[in-house]
Amino acid sequence: KTMFELNKRYGWSKFIIVVPSIAIREGVYKSFETMQDHFMQQYGKKARFFIYSSKNLQLLDSFSSDSGLQVMIINSQAFARDMKEGAKNKASLIIYTERDDFQSRKPIDVIAQNNPIIIMDEPQKMGGDATQKGISRFNPLFTINYSATHKEKHNLVYVLDALDAYNKKLVKRIQVKGVEVRNLRGVNGYVYLDGIILSTGKPRASIEFEKATASGHKRVRQIFDVGDDLYPASGNLEEYKEGFVISDISAIAPSDAAGKVTFTSGLELHKCEVANDLSEDEIRRIQIRETIRSHLEKEKDLFHKGIKTLSLFFIDEVKKYKDYDQPDQKGIYQRIFEQEYDSIIHDPEYSDLFDPEYMAYLEKWPASSVHNGYFSIDK
Repeated sequence: KTMFELNKRYGWSKFIIVVPSIAIREGVYKSFETMQDHFMQQYGKKARFFIYSSKNLQLLDSFSSDSGLQVMIINSQAFARDMKEGAKNKASLIIYTERDDFQSRKPIDVIAQNNPIIIMDEPQKMGGDATQKGISRFNPLFTINYSATHKEKHNLVYVLDALDAYNKKLVKRIQVKGVEVRNLRGVNGYVYLDGIILSTGKPRASIEFEKATASGHKRVRQIFDVGDDLYPASGNLEEYKEGFVISDISAIAPSDAAGKVTFTSGLELHKCEVANDLSEDEIRRIQIRETIRSHLEKEKDLFHKGIKTLSLFFIDEVKKYKDYDQPDQKGIYQRIFEQEYDSIIHDPEYSDLFDPEYMAYLEKWPASSVHNGYFSIDK
């Protein structure tokens, strides 16, 4: 669209798309093929596009002489290597060599005479000196860098973030589940409202808290009613001694499990709120748990329609999911996921909400079989 708009507004017609790999090159070419009719409807013309090949240099003459919208797609390896110009052997790339079958011309010179506009696709992957030196040899009118993850700052012309995409109706919906930390003065006990359970006819609270065990303090989840006290439930931990009797449990509506819990200390917690500080790993655990629950609730509704449900995690570091230094290669997120998945699947208060056929389907698969990750490091 950038190319069609520049052609429409200014008459510029020579464009080169530079990509970092052959795979991306083929993908770009396929996009041009599938979108021809779309742009024909919008602009009343088609672009002539081709992949640069040293075996078909005659296409460069058409690129130069045709006045229509011309697009050459080239991967950086075709020009970003050692430039031993003039040597008619493998030490020099063909693009920099005078060719007898090309009227004793260098392909790079023919391209450069057009002052093409360069579009860099994923420029952060092509920041090396050889690539940048090669780009200058094209004698471009200017260069545009397209990426979601720039390594270097450029003059920003256009940005499309998640909110813009939503407002432009490019995506259907954005749902955000936040984790709000409530650190009130005098409240030292960790308390997390996991949810409100309505299956018994009255609202009950699923609360995560710390408990003294023979092996030390552990964080556990337990179902509580109005009047219950976290102090004895915690194994008489001192931080829960005062003010942790539940005075009220309220649900916003009978149709959902949102709501709040009020303690005698005056502390109020809504779903996904936590009292006391959380480490980053604890926040991630809550996010993973909530995603698993959302996934299961969505899958439950679609299960009998034969529609597959997928949930994606975009993570900050490969090692957090796949730790190649560990014998089982499991990173902390993978371990958390499997722990939380097993906990939810085997929690009768939660699993009782599912019909027997769907529950039988879930029980067929161990936690290790319901997730996977793919990363470039795996080749």
